[in-house]
Amino acid sequence: MPLCSRYRYLLCTLLMSALLSGCTTLTPNFEKPKVHVISIKAPSPGSVDKLFRVGLRVSNPNNVALDIKGMSYELSVDGIALASGVTADIPLLGAYSEASFEVPVNLSVLNGLRLFKRLLESPKEGKKALPYELEARIDVGGGWLPKISVSERGVIPLNGI
Repeated sequence: MPLCSRYRYLLCTLLMSALLSGCTTLTPNFEKPKVHVISIKAPSPGSVDKLFRVGLRVSNPNNVALDIKGMSYELSVDGIALASGVTADIPLLGAYSEASFEVPVNLSVLNGLRLFKRLLESPKEGKKALPYELEARIDVGGGWLPKISVSERGVIPLNGI
């Protein structure tokens, strides 16, 4: 290998190493956004749109704004994947701020029937609440930051149903 080619190869290798190590320091203190379920709305009886709406509040604990390009999400109740959806209609999330918005969700009819069966059986088991989990994958659209996975867990009390 000629001397000029070796230097070129060495220079390219060093440059790539510097670039790759620089990418890891772009977000050393980045914290995942937090997602909270704030409401669940059934479609109105006369509406053409038969999608449920889930109200979410997303908090950005970082010192940079997040321009969220899209989000996919799944809502499980009592371990049953009950609803899922995707949206690209999310407001810009400023640094150290939060935004509330609603997203459409599609219900799984078969899994809904499974959950209904569990609800009917719950008095026999003495169940007073159902656990839920929301899993979301947030795409901030930056090539330097992969999709962010977040989840929220809670319980739905059955005494009001």
